[in-house]
Amino acid sequence: AGNNHQLWVGTADGISILLPERQVFSDFSPGYKGQTIHIVKDKNGDNFFCTWYGNGLQKTDANGHVIRSWKTIPENSKDIDCGQVSDVTRGKDGSLWVATFGGLAHGDAEGNSFQQILPGVQKANSICGKHITCVTTDREGKIWCGSYGKGISVLDPSTGDFENYTMKESGLADNLVWALYCSSDGKIW
Repeated sequence: AGNNHQLWVGTADGISILLPERQVFSDFSPGYKGQTIHIVKDKNGDNFFCTWYGNGLQKTDANGHVIRSWKTIPENSKDIDCGQVSDVTRGKDGSLWVATFGGLAHGDAEGNSFQQILPGVQKANSICGKHITCVTTDREGKIWCGSYGKGISVLDPSTGDFENYTMKESGLADNLVWALYCSSDGKIW
C-alpha cells in the first residue's frame, strides 16, 4: 500500500511497514493505535485503515500522513459498534460505503455525511444484519455486504432494495462472511 514497494501490515496494535531495502519492519503509527483489520488503497493513492477497538476509520495520504479520522461512523453515533470498521469501498458514483459492526454506512465522496443502514423489521428487502464484516462494489454498481452470521446482502442503489443470500435459502457455505472480492471479469468471490 505504500511507496517504494513497501508492504504495509495491519497488526493488533497499529501498522508495520516492511522496508524492502533492509528487510525489516518499521512501526508506522500515524497518531493512532488499534487493531487494523483492513488496509484499502483508494483510487487516488490515499489509504484507508479500517480498525477495531477504538479507532474507527483513518484516511492517510500515500506517505502515511493522516488526512481524516472517524472514531465512529456516523460520527455522532453513540453505538460503540460503529467504531469497529471492517472494510470500505467506493460506489460507482464515488460515494463511500463502510462496513461497521453498527451497520452499513453510506457517505458522500469526502466522508462528510454518513447515513447508517440497519435491518428493518417492517421491510422484507432490508439488509440481512447489523454486524457488517466486508463490503465491495460490483461492475453494475451494486453494493455487496458480508455479515457476521447473517449471510450476504446485495444492495441495488437505484431502488434501495437488498437481496439476501444465506446457507438455508441460497446454499452459501456459511453465514459468517469475512471477505468479498469483485474480480476484473465481474465475478464476486
